Amino acid sequence: MSMNIIGVGLFWILLSLKEVQSKRNKTECIVQNTNVDCRLEISCKTKFWLPFAVSITSIIIFAIILTVVLVRYRYAVKDFLLKFKMKMRNYKELNHEYTYDAFISYSHKDLEWIKQFHDKISSMGFDLCLDAKDFIAGPGIAGNIVNAIESSRKVVFIVTLNFLKSTWGSYEMEMTRMHAFQKGREDMVIVVVKDEIKISDMPEVLKNMWFKITCIKWPNDDNLPYNTEEIFYEKIKMSLQRRENTTLLYSRNSVV
Repeated sequence: MSMNIIGVGLFWILLSLKEVQSKRNKTECIVQNTNVDCRLEISCKTKFWLPFAVSITSIIIFAIILTVVLVRYRYAVKDFLLKFKMKMRNYKELNHEYTYDAFISYSHKDLEWIKQFHDKISSMGFDLCLDAKDFIAGPGIAGNIVNAIESSRKVVFIVTLNFLKSTWGSYEMEMTRMHAFQKGREDMVIVVVKDEIKISDMPEVLKNMWFKITCIKWPNDDNLPYNTEEIFYEKIKMSLQRRENTTLLYSRNSVV
């Protein structure tokens, strides 16, 4: 009998302690009296874990969404960071005044042909930007690309099999697409298809704006009428003609 009284007393002491603890930690306690010999089992379910689990889950979901957005719009993020960096260094944007008639985007594996193309177009009086001769030290390759695009009236992509594998070529296409969209200059893109490449094999960036760009094919088939180098370069010349409301900041060549 006395053991039962002691057991009941211990029961109420433990219950009182748990009630005090639950009020301090905001927990819900369930006390169970298991059998006659007064063995006690106390189980506590804390309310802390639910908001903690919700917070952790929310953070994980937010991190996943942020990662997807950064991967999907990585070029836009890079462009924003580059422009912000250049703005901090006091770079100035050009308003309808351009340093170059065109920026030439190409694969370095096609450099020999590019040199011939550059010399031919330059002899017509156009000022072309090539990374090999016009990129400067300081901004880095990515910064130089952004400067070249914004400083040129046109961007000419020399699309070859080598160009399709070029990482920097992909970057230049994406930067040009964003610049053309932001500035309303969709007509600034000229695509020269030098190798036999189907439209379906073109980069997605070019396919998405295919009907807004000028496409000129290099004469690979001599059997086709009017398919000569002279006509090819005449098409390039017509595509690069300057409008009356656009001027160059300076020109090393005479104006056509």
